[in-house]
Amino acid sequence: LESAETLDEAGALARLKSEGSRAILDQAEAALSHRATARPALVDTGVQAEALAKIAPVVDDLMRDDAADRLGDARARAVLEALVRLTGRPALRVTGDELDDPLIGDWAATLRPIRNRWRRHVRAVGRIDVEVVPGKWVHAGTGYRIADDRVITNRHVLDSFVDQLPGPPGHQRFRPRRPASIIFDPEAKNDAARFALGDVVTAGARRVGRFIDLSKLDLAVFEMSPDNGTGSAPPAVPVDRMEGLDDPDLSKLLLAGYPAEPARPEQMNDEDRFWARIEEIYGDVYGVKYISPGFVMSRPGQVQTDPTGWTFTHDATTMRGNSGSAIVALHGPVRLVGLHVGGESRTQNYSHDLTRVKAAPDEAFDADALPPIL
Repeated sequence: LESAETLDEAGALARLKSEGSRAILDQAEAALSHRATARPALVDTGVQAEALAKIAPVVDDLMRDDAADRLGDARARAVLEALVRLTGRPALRVTGDELDDPLIGDWAATLRPIRNRWRRHVRAVGRIDVEVVPGKWVHAGTGYRIADDRVITNRHVLDSFVDQLPGPPGHQRFRPRRPASIIFDPEAKNDAARFALGDVVTAGARRVGRFIDLSKLDLAVFEMSPDNGTGSAPPAVPVDRMEGLDDPDLSKLLLAGYPAEPARPEQMNDEDRFWARIEEIYGDVYGVKYISPGFVMSRPGQVQTDPTGWTFTHDATTMRGNSGSAIVALHGPVRLVGLHVGGESRTQNYSHDLTRVKAAPDEAFDADALPPIL
């Protein structure tokens, strides 16, 4: 499954109209300059300059009254996507407790005052890895520690290294094909922060496969060994209550996970290759922890392709590897609300609302494995 790299065209255009092209370009230039300073080995400043040269005339063109008529133009869409991710829906690298990334932009007013409330959730997010050969771990997805000995992730992440065995009706049996672990280190390098995943506690009834199928419950819960002999796992957030997306006041959310390097289409023209390179520059590095703020788009029960009512959509920036990312509400007590499932490129991201799942799971998922509903 590939997650979406969301393009909010209407929002980007509205921001251009309200702030002006110069302000937007200044923010984009500051973000690229920060990347060049922070990661000089990854950044080609000549390519950055070319990107700004390509962006500027398109931005000026989009300031015209008939801008919406030209959104079908591939170049305009590429520029808007770059601007949305640079200045509107950033992916912020988790390197410490302070948010000093200029990509934060307008989200600073939301994130900084409540940082102590969302940080604890971010610390409980880890990268799920599979051991392909002894000592060689490969990124499979993201997980979230919901209790002292349990981790929640996606069913399709489970399927990448666990086989489901035949069993009596109402009972699930699984057998791991390879060892798996979760590492909470933001850089995913310190093995003192790596902990073994054990038995499957419960999971959605059916394999999800390569493509999104919202009729299938894409959740799984693993046991986790809290002692690896060398380090301590971050404390599980006391998620004694969950909050649902039915609250109309809940509009802003934060996704925390480990995005992987995006897949490239086999057929790419020169323009596609250029913007793929720009993505590498402002996307920094992959397989490490990021937070991505965004907005709720469709609430549970409003997603046309979801017959179950489990799913909501959002526009936070994600990539492959974000499957299983925790989603927390950025208001009130900042509670866990969902788990990221996947998305449609440049359209929207899909996540399961955990309160809806707990209230009406599928025939195999044990709802008692999830915290109580608020």
